Amino acid sequence: MNKNNKVPISILMPTLLMLMSQAWGSENKLWVLEDDAQINEAISAAAQAMKSDLPKQMDPMTTWIGADNSGRRSLLYTYQLNFTANDLGGSWSAVARGVEKNNQAGYCTNPGIFWYRDNDVAMEWRYLDKNREFAFQVKASLSDCDALESF
Repeated sequence: MNKNNKVPISILMPTLLMLMSQAWGSENKLWVLEDDAQINEAISAAAQAMKSDLPKQMDPMTTWIGADNSGRRSLLYTYQLNFTANDLGGSWSAVARGVEKNNQAGYCTNPGIFWYRDNDVAMEWRYLDKNREFAFQVKASLSDCDALESF
């Protein structure tokens, strides 16, 4: 945490979003899958590949500790923070709102993750505190992109 009790932007939108797409090659070689089983298999394979590099220190306050297929067309990242809600004045709500807004914007605009958008694959980010207790979780999906475009 910095002296103003603000969480740095670096924990809000992990730069490793791009890594997930690199396994799929260039945009010209990709296709949209119609079968849920194929998509879930691809998500599971991507998550498994990511796990080999974990845990990974993202910044001084955030460690990436997990990647999983969280269900139908959804990829879940898990991070551990090195502070608790008490360090923020007792609540995660402001941080969670900022993370959600930032991650949704990244999901909708990052060209490196077009395969996920094209295949209607959601992304979820779960954060644990320094005691490995659940802090908050946010999600981004195609419906969030529709909402962003309407502004």
